[in-house]
Order: sequence, then C-alpha cells, then structure tokens
Amino acid sequence: MRRTAESWPAIRPIIRIGRDGAVVDPELTDLVEQWIKEAVGDIEDGLTQAGRLEPYQRRFRGVLAMAQLDFVAQNWERADWKLTRDQMLDELASSWTQLLG
Repeated sequence: MRRTAESWPAIRPIIRIGRDGAVVDPELTDLVEQWIKEAVGDIEDGLTQAGRLEPYQRRFRGVLAMAQLDFVAQNWERADWKLTRDQMLDELASSWTQLLG
C-alpha cells in the first residue's frame, strides 16, 4: 500500500483528467471505469484464491476497497484529516484488513 501511495501524485492528475473529461468525451468514463473494474477483479480473484469470504461477498468487498483507495488517493493532498500520511496508510490498511479478511 505504501508503494502504491508513492504513485498517487503521478496518477491523481490522470484519473482527475479522465473523470473531468468524461463530461465532453464519454469514452474517458469508460477508461477510468475499466481501470477500477480491473482492480476490483484482481481483488476478487485474490479473495477467491485465498478462500476468503463467501463467493457472493468477494466482488462487492473489492468494490468497497477500491472506493476507499480511490477516494483517499484523490483527496489526500488537499484534505485535512488530522493525521499524518503514515497514519492514514495505517488506517487504510486496517480498514482493508477488516473488509477483506
């Protein structure tokens, strides 16, 4: 997760442009949504391989996990959440552990 967070400053503008540009070009919406669906699928596959959760829970838990990650990644730099970056990553990891465990 820490390694992923290192890429947020580079990825954030790309995702933001894709979302903002979707107003003009709907194909950009598809690109961002495809990226998220792919990540959700990876989480679902990992949960399946690990034998975690019930099959009906896996995809939705992946959706929730990606929603958390995406929101934090898109808002971290400008939010005042009253914690350090390391604390934020610890909290996000703790949330994922409960969500995906």
